[in-house]
Order: sequence, then C-alpha cells, then structure tokens
Amino acid sequence: MPEGPCPLPPAVLALLAVAAEMGATRSAALADRLGVSVHTVRAAFKRGFAAAGVHSRSELLMLAWREGWLSDPHREGPKRQM
Repeated sequence: MPEGPCPLPPAVLALLAVAAEMGATRSAALADRLGVSVHTVRAAFKRGFAAAGVHSRSELLMLAWREGWLSDPHREGPKRQM
C-alpha cells in the first residue's frame, strides 16, 4: 500500500468522491451522473487500482478514507493534507 502523498490522479479522486456520495457501485450510474461513458469510468478505476496497489473499488475507497485522501462522509474530522 502506498505511503505519503496521494498517488491517485485527481480525476480518480473526483470519481471516488462521487461514488461515495451516491453510494454507487455500478459504472453505468456513475457515468450517467458524471456525463461520461461507462468505459471512461472503468478506465479511471483501473488507473486508480494500479496507482494504489489494490484490486477492487471497495479496497480503493477504504484506502482513500484511511489515508485521508478522501473525506469519509460518515466520520468526523478534517481531511489530511495531500
């Protein structure tokens, strides 16, 4: 797992934030919300998996919350600086 600053591209962080906000697990729902293709959503997640060294969306989201790269809407406290 990565340590230090966030290794995720800004587009992947934005996608994760929308996914967390929507509670969305389907690429089609995210693509529709963002106005992009399903392929774009899937490709962004693949880049995020590679950058973070994980293999699933849930792993990527949990890592982003744990490392402070993304604010967990269910937890209190400030987001850690990147």
